[in-house]
Amino acid sequence: MAMIEQRLGQTPYFAGAEFSAADVMMSLPRFVASRDLAGLPNVQAYVARIAQRPAYRRASEKAEPGQVHTFS
Repeated sequence: MAMIEQRLGQTPYFAGAEFSAADVMMSLPRFVASRDLAGLPNVQAYVARIAQRPAYRRASEKAEPGQVHTFS
């Protein structure tokens, strides 16, 4: 998690300034859903950005209808 936190402190997405396949491959919102993100502000901000993407919301609704995904 320290490496991820460091990378996301350098750039908004894993491969740079734009969302890319690297972000899809990481599946970080699902990975961190049950983890304590205290002390990881860059990871928190990243997960919040991803969760706001319309495509992420549509995919989540298809995968788990009626579930509300919030990350903190």
